[in-house]
Amino acid sequence: MLRVRRQPGLGARGACLLVPVILLALVTGCGGSGNAKVGANGPEVTSVSPSDPYTAVAVDTNVQATFSKSIEPSAVNNDTFKLMRAGSLTSVPASVSYDASTRQATLDPTGPLEPTTVYSARLTTGVTDTTGNPMADDREWLVITAGGPLPRGALIRRETTANVVNTNPTGALTIARPTGTMPGDVLVACLALNTRRVVAGGTPADWVPIAAVASIPNPHVFGYYKVAGASEPADYTWALSSPVQNSGGIARYSGVNTTKPVDAVVTSASSVAATTGTIPGVKTTTSRTMVVGCMGANSSTSAVNFASPAGMVGVWDLGGKRHQLAEGLQPGAGASGDKTWTFRARREWAGWLAALRPVLPDRT
Repeated sequence: MLRVRRQPGLGARGACLLVPVILLALVTGCGGSGNAKVGANGPEVTSVSPSDPYTAVAVDTNVQATFSKSIEPSAVNNDTFKLMRAGSLTSVPASVSYDASTRQATLDPTGPLEPTTVYSARLTTGVTDTTGNPMADDREWLVITAGGPLPRGALIRRETTANVVNTNPTGALTIARPTGTMPGDVLVACLALNTRRVVAGGTPADWVPIAAVASIPNPHVFGYYKVAGASEPADYTWALSSPVQNSGGIARYSGVNTTKPVDAVVTSASSVAATTGTIPGVKTTTSRTMVVGCMGANSSTSAVNFASPAGMVGVWDLGGKRHQLAEGLQPGAGASGDKTWTFRARREWAGWLAALRPVLPDRT
């Protein structure tokens, strides 16, 4: 039986949202329109160019997307393929074309883009194949131009990580401070435990709970965040209710809003043994968020392989108590879509999903 829990997101409370990334750069597989899957037989975007979300490109670079099947040429136009400055609703003037021989759409801005600026490219469900089947969801990605350093916080970036695996039972879980931690970085931790919990008062100083998923016997999965201060300890220790096998990690992010790091209501879920685990999507209120999810499985070995959700990449993948942290930049505000992990073998599972808010506000 699937269990979906309500979780607070930095003081915001509400029901879980059951809704079905340069520098110019592109973030693949992020988000969607949140609409019903009306385009099940429709085309999909198989690749985008440029493809690296953190590599700057020239201000005269074209934006391109390649499709899985032939597209109706008239369906690729300035209404269905747009480029906008992040946070703006105004499209950049551009010429849009489609090459049937390569199944590639090209957006060619009519003038140079602004340097060191974040843009958002979007293909809508108005794109159809030659028989009229639409794309199932909008496809959106980030484009960032070169010309100098971006202001800190223009994009959230994972900098370093630290983790620990305890295959023998321990009564505490200690994780080192990630290397290079600076004041204002936001640290995100995930802990996976074999049946036990973090005791009341057992959380390290200044760590704020993101989620506590303990609705099935095993595993129990917890999430926390902390805004790094001027002086941080060498490590952080969580006290457990009794000695158990466990594992945990901390990811260090730059560019996160330190006043309100978590953007949307956190979601979580757990279930009996299955080969997939799906956590309901979050609905973000700002653009350029970083969606972060932690999935735990009832296993003590990393031999039970995980496949990360579409549009997300694995940050770490640990045994001890099996779990994975995954992340993905979401270009625009709105529904992230549900996130599904795939397991090599049937296992009970539990996990949570959150979105980190960027430092810089949207600019129109």
